[in-house]
Amino acid sequence: MKKILVSMLALLPVLASAQQMTVQLDSAGTLSSKIPTDQMFKISELIVSGPLDGGDLKIIQQMVQRTKAKDGETLLTILDLSGAKINESKVKGGLKTKNDVLPDEFFEDADKLVKVVLPNSIRIIGDEAFNGCKSLAEVNVPTMAEKIGNNAFKGCTSLGNITLSPSLKTIGSHAFDDCDAMAAIEIPASVTEMGSDVFEGCKSLTTVVLNARIKEIKSETFNDCQALSSITLPEGLQEIASDAFANCKSLTNIVFPESLKTIKSNAFKNCVSLTQIALPGAMRKLASSAFQECKSLTTVQFDGAPTEIPSDCFAGCTNLKTINIPNSVTEIGSSAFENCKMLTSIELPTGLKEIGSKAFQGCSTIPSVVIPNATGKIGSHAFRDCKSLTNAEINGFVEKLNTGLFEGCASLTNIKLPASVTEFKDDCFKGCSSLTSFVIPVTVKEIGNSCFKNCKSLQKIELGASLSSIGGDAFANCGALTTVKCNASVPAKMAKLQKPFDKDSYNKVTLIVPTGTKNLYVVDKKWSKFRVIYEVQELQTTQPAAAAVAN
Repeated sequence: MKKILVSMLALLPVLASAQQMTVQLDSAGTLSSKIPTDQMFKISELIVSGPLDGGDLKIIQQMVQRTKAKDGETLLTILDLSGAKINESKVKGGLKTKNDVLPDEFFEDADKLVKVVLPNSIRIIGDEAFNGCKSLAEVNVPTMAEKIGNNAFKGCTSLGNITLSPSLKTIGSHAFDDCDAMAAIEIPASVTEMGSDVFEGCKSLTTVVLNARIKEIKSETFNDCQALSSITLPEGLQEIASDAFANCKSLTNIVFPESLKTIKSNAFKNCVSLTQIALPGAMRKLASSAFQECKSLTTVQFDGAPTEIPSDCFAGCTNLKTINIPNSVTEIGSSAFENCKMLTSIELPTGLKEIGSKAFQGCSTIPSVVIPNATGKIGSHAFRDCKSLTNAEINGFVEKLNTGLFEGCASLTNIKLPASVTEFKDDCFKGCSSLTSFVIPVTVKEIGNSCFKNCKSLQKIELGASLSSIGGDAFANCGALTTVKCNASVPAKMAKLQKPFDKDSYNKVTLIVPTGTKNLYVVDKKWSKFRVIYEVQELQTTQPAAAAVAN
């Protein structure tokens, strides 16, 4: 019994030293002689000093990348290489190494590793060096480090705050992607290049101080940093790329440097807490969906001179109340302001040439709109469901009122149209339930399907002299309609399948036609369905009693 106890006590120092081991190397390639094979997988904390080659690094890599321990073994969780130096080497069976470079993928998927201290002499942290080290909570970036490679710390979900080297020049793409525990980061002024997606998905990141001397924040750099509430952007920055801050749902305010020229597509999309923005004087280009779904945004101030408000740029900014559109703007893209429900006024620049489809659709509190003389095209549904719109004035050289242009504008009572209009497309004024009368310009040749459908207050409609065709259901469900005046000497063709007027309309509506054309309307199969038809001259000479009978 005494011999057994002595034997067990003799083992204790070996086991204790095996849990934590310190190794000093005098020459590269000798680590294998310092760590006995039977102790290699019984070390939880390893400190190595001295020169290292590819063979030494291969041994360390084998130790750290183990994710399961057999009976009597343990996993390496802490590694201190602060006193080590990586030398250039090409050793058979080892890793290919360069002076002071941590090799690519060196610690990749070492998901039990908790703490690493890198050599002080390290200049480059290689691509995927720590990729997938899910338990890594602490690591240093040596003061000599100039580059952090692509995906270097990607998926290090336990990595908290990290101090970057004052010598750092380059941060690769996805370098800290999905570092969920990171709360704050300061990027030093030495940095001149940052890749895309650097901090994408860092869900706990709240504060970023960006001192870097960069001209561009690349695509998705801070995408889905949902806790990010504050960021300082450097002067000299010229471009914010696509999705750079998309889904930063806690970002309340951002100050753009005066040097900023371009904001690309989706750059701030779904930043639902952003309340106001001031775009600087150097700003020349905004791309599509740049601020889409910024639901708390109330104020936009343009100091620059962009030529376009692109598609979906402010779509879904449901609390946007105030915006000044610069006079430099010549085009407003499709859905640019769609569903900006709190926008109470809009002043369009005098040089505006084109308004895209759905540009102001669902802007339900705009009371009036004046389209300037320069405007030659207005897209379909541009003002659909602008439910508070009462007055609309189109001054430009517009030939077509496109599909659903004012559909659902339930408060519209007054509209001014230019002499250039030749066609009303389908659904153009559908559901404009406050319209009581409408004079269609003499130049209009076609009225599309359902054009005035559900205009329930419409009592009188005057059709222009050039009108040649009327689409199906054009005046369907216009229950208040009493008078239709036609100025065309030749009856316009009506749609064959869906008749322009309701059956009841033919019985109660008075049709007024040009003098000398009554017979043409009477013999027309469609127009003859009207029970009461008068010529203009005939109506003027008809006695009141006769008129009352006609009504």
